[in-house]
Amino acid sequence: SAHQLKQALAAPLGVATGCLTLGNGSNELLLLLAETFLAPQASAVCSQYGFAIYPLVIRATGARCIEVPACAADSAMPYGHDLAAMARAISSDTRLVFIANPNNPTGTWAADAELRACIAALPQHTLVVLDEAYLEFAALSGCGSGLAWLGELPNLVVLRTFSKGYGLAGARVGYAVSHPEVADALNRIRPAFN
Repeated sequence: SAHQLKQALAAPLGVATGCLTLGNGSNELLLLLAETFLAPQASAVCSQYGFAIYPLVIRATGARCIEVPACAADSAMPYGHDLAAMARAISSDTRLVFIANPNNPTGTWAADAELRACIAALPQHTLVVLDEAYLEFAALSGCGSGLAWLGELPNLVVLRTFSKGYGLAGARVGYAVSHPEVADALNRIRPAFN
């Protein structure tokens, strides 16, 4: 269960170890989230130019993938997530919303206030997966982290990885920070020797 790594992560992140789920890269965590919270009668929302794995893990569960058109080419964040359109696409069967911030592959990001307001307005039955895999590369852009919102937004899951900013892709270590109940559900599905 990687107790030492969880303890080493918990202190600087300001969370309890029970809020952490470790994965074989953040890619496995995306799959675990889909397997845990999606089913054929559910749906999930992602952006047109978001990470290519999002629609794959959604469809692998038999859930309906709602791919929302991205922002226009002439917008402030060309081809970035249209958060308002993503929020409108949510229906009563939507269980997950995938938001990459900063976004891979477009390099765009959502402003903190806009992103937080969007997440806070979503229904509680919908988990928001905030994928911060490239956050270390966006420090100078003004792109912030959603970690500080976890106490107020129990439907938020923040994903991080050591593969990108730390250059440890071969180590395959990613982690999710979430409400303890979400982490418990993920850890029950997680393979014992991932």
